Amino acid sequence: MDNMLFLKQEFFFSLLIFIKYTHVKQLIHSSIIILALFFSTDLFSQLGFYAAYQQSDFKTWKEMVTDELEQGGDLLKHGFQVGVDYGFGLKTVRIDLYPGIFFRLSTSEQSSSSATNNINYFENSLSQLGLGLQANIYPLDLLSRQSMECPSFYRGAEKFTKGWFIAAKPSMIYSSKSGYFSNYLIEFIGKPVSKIIIDFTLGTGLDIGITKKISVTPYVMYGFSVGERWNGLSERFNQPSYNDTTQANHFFAGIRLGYWW
Repeated sequence: MDNMLFLKQEFFFSLLIFIKYTHVKQLIHSSIIILALFFSTDLFSQLGFYAAYQQSDFKTWKEMVTDELEQGGDLLKHGFQVGVDYGFGLKTVRIDLYPGIFFRLSTSEQSSSSATNNINYFENSLSQLGLGLQANIYPLDLLSRQSMECPSFYRGAEKFTKGWFIAAKPSMIYSSKSGYFSNYLIEFIGKPVSKIIIDFTLGTGLDIGITKKISVTPYVMYGFSVGERWNGLSERFNQPSYNDTTQANHFFAGIRLGYWW
């Protein structure tokens, strides 16, 4: 019981640090909701670490850069995501909740051999710090009440029945963009642009019990972000017909390591 109380306190302090250093007041409301869910159950029993490959498509930004530079289609296309979460299950049905914190990073470079372009080189990065709440629904084992005692998919032969899940994850993200621009005469660094965005992903995965205490979960997720904006990007690329906002879609393929007790 003391260990459980200590872990809950650590989770609470992590949320406070996250809010303090991102200076994001909007995240307070999400933190309160997640904490209310977290402290409302005695079935808390997981600590997880995960990492994923991320492939993104920022439609408007990509079109804008492609009009000016070669290789614009790879704008912030490849990246990664790492995170930590806590898991607890509902008491009556097999639905597990995972509040957590994650970090994403994407970088890319675009260039052009044409001397007539306003910009011939563009190096850019997108870093994101997010607070999310993932719900894993186990449709083939929905009425099980023993799922959180230990990895139930480790016991017996019904590993797929007990381990396969459908996931949904809403998140609030502090998104920061930065760019280094140059032409043949001038080099300049763009001012970092930060904004709060909303992110929602859906996916599926399979919990695999390695031991009674350790599980490995491969998963895939697909989602979109709302509110992504890079102020001044259209002006920098001399593209007044474009808007600085963009439609953002993401694909993730990753693996999670869970510890149960």
